[in-house]
Amino acid sequence: MDATDEIKQFKLSEKRRQERMEAMLQKYSFLSDTYAHGNYDATDGLFNLIDELFAQISNIVERDKVDFDILVVTQKCGLLRIYGHGGNDDIWTLIRDAEARSATVCAFCGAEGEAERYEKSPWSVPLCPVCAVTYSFDQYVEDMGDLI
Repeated sequence: MDATDEIKQFKLSEKRRQERMEAMLQKYSFLSDTYAHGNYDATDGLFNLIDELFAQISNIVERDKVDFDILVVTQKCGLLRIYGHGGNDDIWTLIRDAEARSATVCAFCGAEGEAERYEKSPWSVPLCPVCAVTYSFDQYVEDMGDLI
C-alpha cells in the first residue's frame, strides 16, 4: 500500500463523520441538537480520544445530575477543541485535559506517545513518527481540508 492509499484509508469522509455523529448521539445524552447538525469536525486520529472523553463526561453527568451540552467538537491548529454549555469543574477539567492530550495524538492514526509536531505551516499538526515519515503536510492539508 503506498502513501496515497494509506492517506485515503485514514481520511475522515463526510459519510464516516456522519455515521460517527449519529452513533455518538445515540450513545451520549449530553450531545446537543447543535452538535447533531454537523458540528463534529475532527480527524480520524482523535476519534478514540473523543469517545473516551465522552464516556467519562457521561459518568459525571449521571453521577452529579448536572446539565451539560456539547455544542461543537472541532480542531484548531491541529488540536482538539470542544465547546459546550453548563457542566461542572470535573467535566471542564476532563475537556481541557483531552484538548491538551490531543497535542500528542497523531491526527492520522491516533497513536499515543511522542507525536511529532509538523512545522511546515502557520499551524502545527501532531503526527506520530511513522505518519510523519509516511505523509507529507501538503497531502494532509489536501485530504483533511477544513478539518484542520
